[in-house]
Amino acid sequence: MLDHGCKIFSLFFLALLPHGSNTATMPEMFDYIVVGGGQAGMAVASRLSEDPSLTVLVLEAGGTGINNTGISIPGLVGTTLGTDIDWKYSTIPQAGANERQVYYPRGKVLGGSSAINFLISTKAEKNDYNAIEKLGNPGWGWSEIDRASKKSEHLVIPPPDSPYLYNPLYHGLSGPVASSFPKYVPPQFEPYFPAASMASVAERAIETTDPFGGDLEGAYIFPSAIDAHSARVTSATAYYFPNQARPNLVVRTDAEVNKLISKKTEGQALQIVGVEYSSLGTVSRAMVNKEVVMSAGSIGTPAILERSGIGKSSILQDLKIPVALDLPAVGANLADHPALLGTYRLKSGIVSSDDLLRNATFAGEQTSLYMTTGGGLLSHGISLLDYQTLKSIVTPEELLEGMKLLKHEPSTMSEEQFHAITDRILNGVAVEFLLINAFFESDNLPDPNTSYLTIATTLQHPLSRGSSHIHGQDPSQAPLIDPGFLSHPFDAWLMVKAAKHARKIMEQPQYKKVILNEHFPGPSVQSDAEWLVSVKNRVRTEYHPLGTCAMMPKSQAGVVDPQLKVYGTQNLRIVDASVIPIQIGAHPALTIYAIAEKAAELILKPTTKTLLPSVL
Repeated sequence: MLDHGCKIFSLFFLALLPHGSNTATMPEMFDYIVVGGGQAGMAVASRLSEDPSLTVLVLEAGGTGINNTGISIPGLVGTTLGTDIDWKYSTIPQAGANERQVYYPRGKVLGGSSAINFLISTKAEKNDYNAIEKLGNPGWGWSEIDRASKKSEHLVIPPPDSPYLYNPLYHGLSGPVASSFPKYVPPQFEPYFPAASMASVAERAIETTDPFGGDLEGAYIFPSAIDAHSARVTSATAYYFPNQARPNLVVRTDAEVNKLISKKTEGQALQIVGVEYSSLGTVSRAMVNKEVVMSAGSIGTPAILERSGIGKSSILQDLKIPVALDLPAVGANLADHPALLGTYRLKSGIVSSDDLLRNATFAGEQTSLYMTTGGGLLSHGISLLDYQTLKSIVTPEELLEGMKLLKHEPSTMSEEQFHAITDRILNGVAVEFLLINAFFESDNLPDPNTSYLTIATTLQHPLSRGSSHIHGQDPSQAPLIDPGFLSHPFDAWLMVKAAKHARKIMEQPQYKKVILNEHFPGPSVQSDAEWLVSVKNRVRTEYHPLGTCAMMPKSQAGVVDPQLKVYGTQNLRIVDASVIPIQIGAHPALTIYAIAEKAAELILKPTTKTLLPSVL
């Protein structure tokens, strides 16, 4: 049940209350406390609460997001960035980005980033997940991730005459998270397929199979997190709202977790006994009977751990935080997909989503169409993605040049990680191109009477690594986020080659009737040196940070084991993207749902211990 006050009290505490006690200040007791009501948090909490004998508390720093059309209407994707449902982070100055601070949005609302992302549903290639398993994580290869993601998914089957490539055997058909193919695809997307094929260095095979089977190479129209009624699906709408009447599931919004409360007994692992959180100016505590599940995301989870004294001891000591558990890899290993945007002016008469902003009559017509049929521009988020291998975008001679830059930097990752990543770069999809039916660039303003098409270029397996750490005990202080964009020379080299290839695609004859001219980077950028300057001036995030609490052996800078338990603790797990040890070649939403589904299964095993914390 959605709750801002106290709904569940332990009978133990009630029996101890003297007459006239202020119950609002007394700690509550729950079997499980989930820190973060985001994408993974709402999913794992819902699954845990399916057992009516278990009590589950979810603490979410943001609000409910109810009645926010920026969330629910797919065509308004991107409009919620920078609003009150976004943490509105920025990175520290990035050396690989010309010392710029890069805007770094994360969801601050029930559903987390599933409420503000770009709705894309993809799974990575089989060998991406198998590489994760080989890093010391049995049970986390393709077969298990595929099974768990299907458990979450409910693909809306398209009509029989649909042009989309799909195989129902590759999808879940009865899970809570609906996904569907678009009811509307912008006409200017159609030339992309032959243009990409013509631009390819090596001959590209025609795509004939559903990429959800684990072979991602090629250009496709993908399903999105949109239900049969053309509304966005978040982890809140999928897992929580249909189950909010459960008396054993308490979801508290506007409740920001300050720290975990721990107890250390000599000779035993650290025990988490409760959580301290702030809500509407009041500091409260909730106690836990079984486990605490951290689901605050790749930025929030390491920050809360560090405020709780769990992390690298030197960082904690500098901040005068008592060290509860020295775990040096907390907050390290931050990996993200670096992205670059190319924008193109469309010829007169070609409609894009830009027209919704400048033409009130057209916007009204599209709103009416969306409300009555679920179709039109407002039903569409992002649908066309193209995953390409190195052989498609660089010549053999260029690849030999780039291979000289593929060097291990021991200070940033283990040798095992390096070999896993380089294998995926060389033998998997290396680059993603995606189309956005609008001007999508924060550094420049669009021409007021022009429609645009944007192509985003992103590296799928970056070697660059960064970190995210707190720099004070105050939870209101944003962490020091350092993705290390393009800090590895191979990433910078590949981004230049990939950006040049994106231009090559858009210059093919199929686009001559569509594109007027290139807006960014513009014709003055030609040589590799000029491209490198342009890339560093404009590189940004694709909003996919992960790895800051990596699932790997502790000796290889891991934070959690394959059971998702934090090393050195009795009853603390992490269930979010921060556990993914290497970047995957896909948008991570379905993988995060799979992690949550599998985590719930691991937690609910009969061998799970019951822990009775001391009253603090």
